[in-house]
Amino acid sequence: MNSQLTPSAQLKQLLDTLHQKEITILAHDNIDIDAAISGILLSRFLDFLKIKNTFKILEPVKKNETYSVIKELIGINLKEYEVKPENESEIANLFLVDHYKTSHLGNVVGYIDHHLTSQVIDVDFSYVKNSSATAYLIYELMQEAKYPITKQDILMIVTAMMADTVCFKSTKALPEEIEIAKQLCTNFNLDWNLIESYALCPTPIDKMSLDEIITNGAKQYNFSGSKVTSAYVQISKLPDASTINIWLQRLVFNLSAHNIKMCVFLIFDLANNKTYEYQITEECIAETVHDKIVSRGKDIMPKIEKLFLNARYSLDF
Repeated sequence: MNSQLTPSAQLKQLLDTLHQKEITILAHDNIDIDAAISGILLSRFLDFLKIKNTFKILEPVKKNETYSVIKELIGINLKEYEVKPENESEIANLFLVDHYKTSHLGNVVGYIDHHLTSQVIDVDFSYVKNSSATAYLIYELMQEAKYPITKQDILMIVTAMMADTVCFKSTKALPEEIEIAKQLCTNFNLDWNLIESYALCPTPIDKMSLDEIITNGAKQYNFSGSKVTSAYVQISKLPDASTINIWLQRLVFNLSAHNIKMCVFLIFDLANNKTYEYQITEECIAETVHDKIVSRGKDIMPKIEKLFLNARYSLDF
């Protein structure tokens, strides 16, 4: 399924795909706010549709900004969804949120993701569309099914949208979705400024180790058999050049140690509305400065993916 189908057709395909199945919902590893919220929302939605499901987090939940925002703002403890990795062998049908591939065991029957990819993923159900957040796509399905949405649901949806777009500063933000988010806050009497204060999520680099900094928000990709990783930090004050160089050199070291072809490291300079992009290989570090907050999923990684997926393109690693 794709975004070209009508909402009613999307809902019908979802129901047909999951009929009489028991589903395990998985967010991506190194879970972020949108992924966590999307997993919880989809589980509630499938409960409403009378589809057996469980949302599971197959890694220890770090008490970082994701955990804190969801616990303090929304009142949900992510630890409640954490299961031990040895239970992974018991999982059968997987439904992925906020990603389209997983290294975990199980049969992937579907996914919902707001990151477009040129790869063809063979699953029974997929809903992929440019959007502020995966949680917003789940909201669209909820609306079509006349799901009785609650104030907490709306708080979660708007929080996910803000968190994944740097409070709508990112190129990922769509004007029409910003207006919808504002209207939802008005309709449900939610404090826009309070949500924004939580969702901005500057990375607390002064409290983090070097390895924690360079793996913040880390994701792994497999592009034509090549392992590519990405990570980012969001900061209000840009560190000095020597500090940034220490980060980058550690990332260079990690390439050979972990058989990584390329690492893409992003620094979001919130105060100056800039993005520093570093494409790191063993041979060089290429820096690009963007005069805006760009989207990793929309603007950066699709560009990297095309380099690896184009059979005529050769990278001289």
